[in-house]
Amino acid sequence: MKSVLTLCLISAMVSSSFAQQTAEATGNAGGQPAFSQGTRVLSLGLGFPHLYRIGYEVPAGYTHLKTTGFGPMYVKFELPATDHIGLVTSLGYGTFHYSYFGYSPQVVHYDDVNTFALSLSANYHFSHWVRNPRADIYAGAGLSVDYQKYSYGNIPPYRPSENKAHIYPLFRVGARYYPGQNFGVFGEAGYDGLSIVQLGFCLKL
Repeated sequence: MKSVLTLCLISAMVSSSFAQQTAEATGNAGGQPAFSQGTRVLSLGLGFPHLYRIGYEVPAGYTHLKTTGFGPMYVKFELPATDHIGLVTSLGYGTFHYSYFGYSPQVVHYDDVNTFALSLSANYHFSHWVRNPRADIYAGAGLSVDYQKYSYGNIPPYRPSENKAHIYPLFRVGARYYPGQNFGVFGEAGYDGLSIVQLGFCLKL
């Protein structure tokens, strides 16, 4: 029994020493987790793939030529509600130029699509259970409102511009890592109606 208690005591001392050394090595002697009540995070990211772009369909009787564009790009801001929960607002934007060929008459048509997405969500952070104080692992859910503006070429058959809006459920799992004290990188996987994967940079404010 004494040997067991002694072993437990030694293990606790070693664990405590290791945790302190890890915190000091990572610049966080107090062991402060990557996300807490005072953490505010600004993020800039790029999403893959652009779901509206890959889902855009060629009108009947036409042949797709090529698609160009960029995005979606995301700007996000997260405010802490508790030590574990953060409230997130996000603005996404993506655009693409879609060209296709018609045989009757034989002419190239062009469509331009611009998509804006505004979302509100909440993240639950597991950083208090992560040994490395530079790492922040989280999962989130919310709603995203997507607004699309479709502009069609002025070649017959004439089609007026269209505006559409959709509401999508949002869910994500993600991780941030801070090589410096406040600057970091992040990656997320999930769904918001606009993309599946997001990669980018983040900054603690």
